[in-house]
Amino acid sequence: MSKSVLTLALCCFLMVEIQADTDRKRLHETCMRVFGKCIKNEDKLGRQDDTSQLFNEFCRRSDSGWSDLSRCDLLRVACLSTVRDCESPTCKNVAHRMNLCPTDNIPSVSSAHID
Repeated sequence: MSKSVLTLALCCFLMVEIQADTDRKRLHETCMRVFGKCIKNEDKLGRQDDTSQLFNEFCRRSDSGWSDLSRCDLLRVACLSTVRDCESPTCKNVAHRMNLCPTDNIPSVSSAHID
């Protein structure tokens, strides 16, 4: 009896992990789709907006070496931080996420694939 319950519990945990992995992938794809649309409209809307300018100014006050993010990069990183990782898009979290870009399979602005 206890072996059956243990086996059932392990199967349930495995199914939950598989579902969670699928959800993470779906959320990542959603963020990248939004990022791609942003890049498509960058010529019309510009590389910066009020939000990205304010965010960059705020972060530069606490980090003199801060590199400005474009509107689309900020959107991408905020989406991934908030939706996928449940983190607030703070200066520290954004800088950390940008440092992960090459190893996190997240294309940069210059190498984004747009359908």
